[in-house]
Amino acid sequence: MPREKHRRTARSKHRAAAPTPDTLTVIWVTTIATVLLCEVSAAGARLYVRFADPQAKLMHMFSAYLLLTAAIIGFFLILLTPVVVKRKRSNPPPAFVAAAFIIGGIPWIAMLLQAWE
Repeated sequence: MPREKHRRTARSKHRAAAPTPDTLTVIWVTTIATVLLCEVSAAGARLYVRFADPQAKLMHMFSAYLLLTAAIIGFFLILLTPVVVKRKRSNPPPAFVAAAFIIGGIPWIAMLLQAWE
């Protein structure tokens, strides 16, 4: 019996407490993923309308709503990125920060291009 108690305490000593995730960084990464998903879905719906079924008005509206959603969340992403970088708690790589700015700006550029069509 004493051996089993010794094994149990040895196992518990080796387990270190997991570091708590930085909430702001988790929100930041979630907004990146959400904007990217909305952009890809909007592009897919737009391509469907353009090449498969030009009469699909509902799909065209869905594409516009997805792009608007991506633009709104992308605006918050652009505002949130400098805050996450300045905090230096998670230290995101510079390429990831640049990608966040690009992903946040793409819907605005796409909306400008669609306005000129």
